[in-house]
Amino acid sequence: MPFFRYCQFFAVAAIVLGHCSAQSPTSPNGTVFDLAGAAVQGCALQLVSADGVVLQQAVTDSHGGFRLKDPAPGDYTIVIPTCHGFAGEIIPIHIGGERMQSLDVHLRLPEKDMSTFITTSIPNDPAQQLLLSIVRMLVDDSNAVEVDCFEENGVTTLNLRVASVDIGKVIGKQGWTARWLPAL
Repeated sequence: MPFFRYCQFFAVAAIVLGHCSAQSPTSPNGTVFDLAGAAVQGCALQLVSADGVVLQQAVTDSHGGFRLKDPAPGDYTIVIPTCHGFAGEIIPIHIGGERMQSLDVHLRLPEKDMSTFITTSIPNDPAQQLLLSIVRMLVDDSNAVEVDCFEENGVTTLNLRVASVDIGKVIGKQGWTARWLPAL
């Protein structure tokens, strides 16, 4: 019977060691964040070789975290295609024998959407001044805030523009501020 227990012990040890080697400190890992610093869940990632071959794919977990399996030493690229309306990212990495630092990826808005990102229809013109006043209090560069006003069929449409560094402040954590601005 003792021989059987030794076999069980070594079987469990082999499983644990195998799991630990799959989660090696040289594995590319990190967290994906939005503009407001909130973790992004469900964002796809790819590990691409120097010749452009996709070697691995992963999806961020509920905490925005990802971990790729330990690739052979060499130069790679982590590619994040367009994700939840954010621009794609390309991150060059080098895998060597040393411990891999955690990668924090901060997603950006696509370039074409950097200037105008909130469009809302409001029935009156004083709303333009209200929106301008509120947004100027939220941002660092209040001189860059612009509100364009267009009248069509009795409805006023307002387009808000802010400096690219202030977009995250106007969007707010998980988009709360951007969702509530049109309601004003």
